[in-house]
Amino acid sequence: MRVLRNIVAVLAVMCTAFCVDAETVILKQGLLPSLVKKWSKSHPVALVLQGEVTSIDLASLKYLPESVTDIDMSGLAIKGVTLKNSRYMERSEFYDGEIPPYALFSTHVKNVKLPASVSIIGEAAFAETPLVSIEFPATVSSIEPRAFYLCSSLQSADLSATSVKTIPEQCFYGCSEMKRLSIPTTVTTIENRAFMKSGVEKLNIPSVSQVGDYAFAEMPSLLEVVIRNGAKLGDGAFFNDGVLGHITGTPSNSAALAMANTGVMMILGGVTGDIIEEGAYANLKADTIVIHPAVKEIKDYAFRNAANLKSVDVSERGKDVPVCSPEAFSGVDVSKVSLVMAKEDEELWRTAPVWKDFKIGADVTGINDITNEAVRIDIACVGDDIKVNSNQPINHIEVFSLAGVLLADAMPGVEEYAIGPFADDIVLVRINAGGIVKFVKMMK
Repeated sequence: MRVLRNIVAVLAVMCTAFCVDAETVILKQGLLPSLVKKWSKSHPVALVLQGEVTSIDLASLKYLPESVTDIDMSGLAIKGVTLKNSRYMERSEFYDGEIPPYALFSTHVKNVKLPASVSIIGEAAFAETPLVSIEFPATVSSIEPRAFYLCSSLQSADLSATSVKTIPEQCFYGCSEMKRLSIPTTVTTIENRAFMKSGVEKLNIPSVSQVGDYAFAEMPSLLEVVIRNGAKLGDGAFFNDGVLGHITGTPSNSAALAMANTGVMMILGGVTGDIIEEGAYANLKADTIVIHPAVKEIKDYAFRNAANLKSVDVSERGKDVPVCSPEAFSGVDVSKVSLVMAKEDEELWRTAPVWKDFKIGADVTGINDITNEAVRIDIACVGDDIKVNSNQPINHIEVFSLAGVLLADAMPGVEEYAIGPFADDIVLVRINAGGIVKFVKMMK
């Protein structure tokens, strides 16, 4: 009997600890601050807030006790307010549907349901919380800087239903567990360090035209990026994304450190921009780069320690030789790197500073391209197909459009292979044979 009583007592304690019902409150304007004081003594775990509050009422939530981990505000209406004799965060005007700055800053909330009509998520509103999940209603039109700064437990952010136009500065900075991200096509600007040090694995931003400084830097899990052709990158946009292997789309510029220390193996559309800034492609993994005709100058350390580099294709430039810093290819033995161009342009490049130190070669059409003495790779257009011949088994063929879309790939394992057909007049072809990788532009 005593054992039974002990079991009952333990169960009673467990029920007290874990079977706490959510406290539901029907609010009216001005009531919430006094309830927050009450909760500091009663220590609820879950809150369901309904009724109506002013935007400034929600500012009191930052004083919630540590016990509160779940908040359901889906049935809450937020009204704007004009402060008459005071200011909050240097502001006196707040809007309908606005969660004010720092509303839940540094609280212990883990799960949040936002009001169904929320329109603005204020600066640092959820920053430095253990937030795990949050749903974004379609009514959200603006998110302010640092809204989810250092929310290191946040698992995902699905903004696809919203109409936000800008992901602001440091918005999801340090969200290291955030693997999944969906951004709506309304977003055209991503500001400085917006996702820096986050855990996102795949990034699809085809509508974004402006990417801020270090916006996606130091993201250790980022594998793939789809970006708008012509997007402008800020300094260090993808800096130190070590496993980033593939970027679909061609930016309009080459900002300082923009793709330094990444795992990018191929730059579709070529290296572009008026100026290749300092360290833009430092430690690049690609074996072939194409210098776009728009490039006028290549600065210090632009391709520093690009250890895999085997060829630099300048064939589209003709006799237009860009200014190149003596330190642009520092750490690379350029005497072993082929400079590919049309035969009639060779003499000019042979006498140009820096470029004269490369292994000068000629490539008129991209056909019969001999990569070295041991491995030969010949590529030709045959009708709408691409035909590849090699003296070694062809391990992998990939064909891309100029926009970077993968059109076809194959792993034939034979020395002669045709792939196609392709409707595009110009395609980019990447071939791996005999341990050599070659990337060429083919025109019908």
